[in-house]
Amino acid sequence: MTIQKKIASESPDIKSAVDYRNLAFNYFLSGQLEKAEKWSKKAREINSNDVENLRLLAHLYFLNGMAFMTDYYFDNLAKIVNNPFQGYEFWIQLAIYQIFNANAGAAIEKINMARQTFSDHFRGNRKCDLCDKPEADYIKIVD
Repeated sequence: MTIQKKIASESPDIKSAVDYRNLAFNYFLSGQLEKAEKWSKKAREINSNDVENLRLLAHLYFLNGMAFMTDYYFDNLAKIVNNPFQGYEFWIQLAIYQIFNANAGAAIEKINMARQTFSDHFRGNRKCDLCDKPEADYIKIVD
Protein backbone atom coordinates (compact mmCIF):
# COMPACT_ATOMS: atom_id res chain seq x y z
CA MET A 1 0.00 0.00 0.00
CA THR A 2 1.35 3.42 -0.90
CA ILE A 3 1.66 6.11 1.75
CA GLN A 4 -1.01 8.14 -0.08
CA LYS A 5 -3.49 5.23 0.14
CA LYS A 6 -2.65 4.65 3.80
CA ILE A 7 -3.33 8.27 4.70
CA ALA A 8 -6.52 8.32 2.62
CA SER A 9 -7.88 5.08 4.07
CA GLU A 10 -7.18 5.24 7.78
CA SER A 11 -9.03 7.18 10.41
CA PRO A 12 -7.44 10.46 11.52
CA ASP A 13 -6.34 9.10 14.89
CA ILE A 14 -4.19 6.39 13.25
CA LYS A 15 -2.13 8.72 11.06
CA SER A 16 1.29 9.55 12.37
CA ALA A 17 3.81 12.33 11.90
CA VAL A 18 6.09 9.79 10.23
CA ASP A 19 3.39 9.01 7.65
CA TYR A 20 2.97 12.69 6.87
CA ARG A 21 6.74 13.22 6.76
CA ASN A 22 7.18 10.28 4.39
CA LEU A 23 4.46 11.67 2.14
CA ALA A 24 6.18 15.07 2.23
CA PHE A 25 9.48 13.47 1.19
CA ASN A 26 7.69 11.60 -1.56
CA TYR A 27 6.28 14.86 -2.93
CA PHE A 28 9.64 16.58 -2.51
CA LEU A 29 11.44 13.88 -4.49
CA SER A 30 8.87 14.14 -7.28
CA GLY A 31 9.32 17.92 -7.46
CA GLN A 32 5.95 18.82 -5.97
CA LEU A 33 7.31 21.32 -3.46
CA GLU A 34 4.02 22.94 -2.44
CA LYS A 35 2.53 19.55 -1.55
CA ALA A 36 5.76 18.60 0.23
CA GLU A 37 5.51 21.74 2.36
CA LYS A 38 1.82 21.11 3.13
CA TRP A 39 2.43 17.56 4.40
CA SER A 40 5.62 18.50 6.19
CA LYS A 41 3.71 21.16 8.11
CA LYS A 42 1.04 18.57 9.03
CA ALA A 43 3.80 16.32 10.35
CA ARG A 44 5.20 19.23 12.38
CA GLU A 45 1.78 19.82 13.96
CA ILE A 46 1.91 16.28 15.35
CA ASN A 47 5.61 16.15 16.22
CA SER A 48 7.48 19.45 16.32
CA ASN A 49 10.75 17.69 17.28
CA ASP A 50 11.11 15.43 14.23
CA VAL A 51 14.63 16.28 13.07
CA GLU A 52 14.21 14.88 9.55
CA ASN A 53 10.97 16.78 9.01
CA LEU A 54 12.44 20.05 10.27
CA ARG A 55 15.45 19.59 7.96
CA LEU A 56 13.01 19.13 5.07
CA LEU A 57 11.06 22.26 6.02
CA ALA A 58 14.29 24.25 6.28
CA HIS A 59 15.31 23.04 2.83
CA LEU A 60 11.94 23.84 1.30
CA TYR A 61 12.14 27.38 2.67
CA PHE A 62 15.72 27.64 1.41
CA LEU A 63 14.57 26.65 -2.09
CA ASN A 64 11.84 29.31 -1.90
CA GLY A 65 14.39 31.99 -0.99
CA MET A 66 13.02 32.41 2.53
CA ALA A 67 16.34 32.55 4.40
CA PHE A 68 14.75 33.83 7.61
CA MET A 69 12.56 30.70 7.82
CA THR A 70 15.50 28.45 6.97
CA ASP A 71 17.46 30.08 9.79
CA TYR A 72 14.49 29.69 12.15
CA TYR A 73 14.26 25.95 11.53
CA PHE A 74 18.00 25.47 11.80
CA ASP A 75 18.07 27.34 15.10
CA ASN A 76 15.39 24.95 16.39
CA LEU A 77 17.19 21.94 14.95
CA ALA A 78 20.40 22.82 16.75
CA LYS A 79 18.51 22.37 20.03
CA ILE A 80 16.99 18.96 19.26
CA VAL A 81 19.58 17.01 17.26
CA ASN A 82 20.18 14.10 19.57
CA ASN A 83 22.66 11.74 17.99
CA PRO A 84 25.95 12.11 16.10
CA PHE A 85 24.61 10.99 12.73
CA GLN A 86 21.74 13.49 12.88
CA GLY A 87 24.36 16.07 13.84
CA TYR A 88 26.50 15.12 10.86
CA GLU A 89 23.56 15.50 8.43
CA PHE A 90 22.58 18.79 10.07
CA TRP A 91 26.09 20.30 9.83
CA ILE A 92 26.62 19.12 6.24
CA GLN A 93 23.32 20.68 5.20
CA LEU A 94 24.30 23.95 6.86
CA ALA A 95 27.72 23.84 5.19
CA ILE A 96 26.14 23.45 1.77
CA TYR A 97 23.92 26.48 2.39
CA GLN A 98 26.98 28.48 3.45
CA ILE A 99 28.77 27.46 0.24
CA PHE A 100 25.72 28.52 -1.75
CA ASN A 101 25.77 31.88 0.07
CA ALA A 102 29.52 32.29 -0.66
CA ASN A 103 30.44 32.23 3.02
CA ALA A 104 33.56 30.04 2.90
CA GLY A 105 34.61 30.58 6.51
CA ALA A 106 31.23 29.53 7.89
CA ALA A 107 31.10 26.59 5.46
CA ILE A 108 34.47 25.28 6.66
CA GLU A 109 33.35 25.67 10.28
CA LYS A 110 30.20 23.63 9.57
CA ILE A 111 32.19 21.01 7.63
CA ASN A 112 34.54 20.60 10.58
CA MET A 113 31.55 20.15 12.90
CA ALA A 114 30.13 17.56 10.47
CA ARG A 115 33.48 15.78 10.35
CA GLN A 116 33.60 15.62 14.16
CA THR A 117 30.05 14.31 14.54
CA PHE A 118 30.68 11.78 11.74
CA SER A 119 33.78 10.61 13.57
CA ASP A 120 31.80 10.38 16.82
CA HIS A 121 29.10 8.31 15.10
CA PHE A 122 31.55 5.86 13.52
CA ARG A 123 34.01 6.01 16.44
CA GLY A 124 36.77 7.18 14.13
CA ASN A 125 36.59 4.04 11.99
CA ARG A 126 35.47 5.72 8.76
CA LYS A 127 36.65 8.71 6.79
CA CYS A 128 34.06 11.37 6.00
CA ASP A 129 34.45 11.62 2.21
CA LEU A 130 31.49 13.98 1.92
CA CYS A 131 33.19 16.32 4.39
CA ASP A 132 36.28 16.52 2.18
CA LYS A 133 34.52 17.01 -1.16
CA PRO A 134 33.06 20.51 -0.57
CA GLU A 135 36.38 21.84 0.70
CA ALA A 136 38.28 20.36 -2.24
CA ASP A 137 35.79 21.19 -4.98
CA TYR A 138 33.82 24.29 -3.94
CA ILE A 139 35.70 26.36 -1.40
CA LYS A 140 38.67 28.50 -2.24
CA ILE A 141 39.99 30.99 0.28
CA VAL A 142 42.29 33.66 -1.10
CA ASP A 143 44.26 36.27 0.76
